Amino acid sequence: MKALRFFIITLLLAAIVCPAAAAKPDWEAIRQEQAWYYAADGSVVSGFLNTIVKAWLKGEGKTDPEATLTIYLCKDKTLTIKEISRLNASRLTFKVDKTALPKAKKKTVQVSEKKPGTGNPGISAGNENKKITLYVWLEEPEETETVDSPGDAEDVLEPASADSEADSTPLTESSSGGHPSGGSSIGGGGRVTSHAREKHQSEIGYDQVGIWTLAQGGNDAMSTLMISGEEQSLSMTHNGQPAEFIPVLISRQSSAAADGTPAPADTLLLQALQNSSEASIQWSFSGDLLRKLLRSGISYLALKAGEQVTLLPTEGFLSGIKYDELKMRGTAGSLFNYTITMAPAQDARISVSVGGETLEVTADSENPMFWKDILFLSASELTLPDFSALENG
Repeated sequence: MKALRFFIITLLLAAIVCPAAAAKPDWEAIRQEQAWYYAADGSVVSGFLNTIVKAWLKGEGKTDPEATLTIYLCKDKTLTIKEISRLNASRLTFKVDKTALPKAKKKTVQVSEKKPGTGNPGISAGNENKKITLYVWLEEPEETETVDSPGDAEDVLEPASADSEADSTPLTESSSGGHPSGGSSIGGGGRVTSHAREKHQSEIGYDQVGIWTLAQGGNDAMSTLMISGEEQSLSMTHNGQPAEFIPVLISRQSSAAADGTPAPADTLLLQALQNSSEASIQWSFSGDLLRKLLRSGISYLALKAGEQVTLLPTEGFLSGIKYDELKMRGTAGSLFNYTITMAPAQDARISVSVGGETLEVTADSENPMFWKDILFLSASELTLPDFSALENG
């Protein structure tokens, strides 16, 4: 009897000390659903899109109002989320599960408060607490005519830690693993109205900026980025003092279409009036700005000082274990603040502040947080307009 008791107690202790490993997600079953997402504890939640979003808003999304959610779509049809506020809609990012929808890998996700085919997709500016029905669907990328505004953003590349960023996502495995590798990232405001589709845009979509107003050139010098008369969360200093730069829209695609139409603008270039060969120039901006630029059709942010150019993808560029942990805890991308320091004869230094902590990040993937997909270029390596009027020796 004592031996039996000892055996039972031993089994109980073993169960406590060595609990059974959590069951792996049944990806075959998950991909039969409309959509899925990673919960904060790393588990996978799947089901009807409307149902899983409402569950998130009642749970994790309610306990952390700053949290964002990335949802992977498994069905190529119009899905809806009913009675969701514009504010909560802006907290959502949608991507294609390319394993579930291999034929849709080139499609982009459209998000709108209007039904498909009833006008330009997007979420209107206005009362952020107003309840709307959100429509989500996949669409073949369009060839758009270039006018006085930038074209659609490129398909977002899934970071190794999964992001975007610009817009930022929880962990996913690469295409060689069991998990999907992501797709187009557009967020709740979505990759909304393409400003290349209309020559005159009277309304700025929710969580966008009127970026097309910079397309005319002749923009004023500024020390804090201004777009459509609104101050944005980006500023520049020179030797620690506020200094000026000029913003301009450019295209990194040097070739025009067969009919001679210029390539659409895809890059916001900020040209410092001071030369980095004289002293360090420091740019400070938030993840919120990157998200707005991405959703407004801008794929890259280019910072130019003298002959140095730092090219950053607006979809996001952070990766690493620490970054993944922050995102898994629901840290919103808008809470990340970046500092880019450009000094003479060296690549830019990059630091990030989040949660009261500041880290200098490098390209070393052994670090808990590192950057990827950033390019350090010379002016001649970037497609630039004529800046001769801005030369200062």
